Amino acid sequence: MTAKLLRMPTVAPASFDNFWKVYPRPVGKLLAADKFRRITGDGLRTFIVDHESNYRVEVFLKATPEEILAAARKFSATLREGGLSYGRLMVELQHIPLPSTWLNQGRWLD
Repeated sequence: MTAKLLRMPTVAPASFDNFWKVYPRPVGKLLAADKFRRITGDGLRTFIVDHESNYRVEVFLKATPEEILAAARKFSATLREGGLSYGRLMVELQHIPLPSTWLNQGRWLD
């Protein structure tokens, strides 16, 4: 397997910085920034595994920064309402997807 070199712009776009501030588990910034840039740019072609059938499903993800930011705010608020606020209950952190996973799986569409 060949590793892919990720090139992070020297200055992350303000829209990504806003996403990073509201996402409830800010871990793995470089990979998340790359996914964000690709999804909000030309789009991201990726695969999602359907765990029921064990098939890989190819998807094309494209969204505006505003769509992703609104969904991240909603996701974060839902966690707070449910008592899973980041830093308050560390036990529940394992159930909050990393930002790159959340983006790569198109979870802003949930």
